[in-house]
Amino acid sequence: LELVETLRYGENPHQEGAFYAPSGVGLLGGTLLGGSKQLSYNNLLDLDAAWRAVELFNQPTVVIVKHLNPCGIASASRADIAFRLALDSDPISAFGGVIAVNQIVDTVFVEALGDLFIEAIAAPNFTAEALDLMQRRRKNCRIVRIDPLPPAPFELRSVRGGILAQTVDRGDPANAQWRVVSRRAPTEQEYAALRFAWRACQAVKSNAIVLARALPEG
Repeated sequence: LELVETLRYGENPHQEGAFYAPSGVGLLGGTLLGGSKQLSYNNLLDLDAAWRAVELFNQPTVVIVKHLNPCGIASASRADIAFRLALDSDPISAFGGVIAVNQIVDTVFVEALGDLFIEAIAAPNFTAEALDLMQRRRKNCRIVRIDPLPPAPFELRSVRGGILAQTVDRGDPANAQWRVVSRRAPTEQEYAALRFAWRACQAVKSNAIVLARALPEG
């Protein structure tokens, strides 16, 4: 590993922090495109959590994360619609969070952000117009383009005396692997909500609760 960047501080101001990565890999395997401030230790943790969640979905999806916890996840036909649905999940907790979107960000998406204060936004890319608009309206918002990386096979955590390793949670059983134990089988719309919730569960802590609904787009 190589030192990529020395951070302003760690989780708290009295702690030192740094980001290390394999040679040639940038912050979070991406590129910082804008923002007047350096990405912090906590920003990087939140962006990593948000990106791990958003890349579980194939549809246009937006994830809003605050303090490592998703406070809104939504999929829709367009990213701007997904953002509004995700924000509606918990607009209070979303303030000061980070956003990950699995689509190229355009000006329609930037306009949909409204006046919500966010620390950072990550996406596969940004149109030139969207980038210009973000930099003019949100000078302090860190803008991160996430470049493709092969999926990591393991997750590592340091513990006293060693390192814990586990395989990455990618469990996503198809309907055929689900056993209905109630008298009434789920409808197709309910199955869609269940599949969505199953993916969302992978992004939350083990003692958290996920509430999910399949909603018509508006």
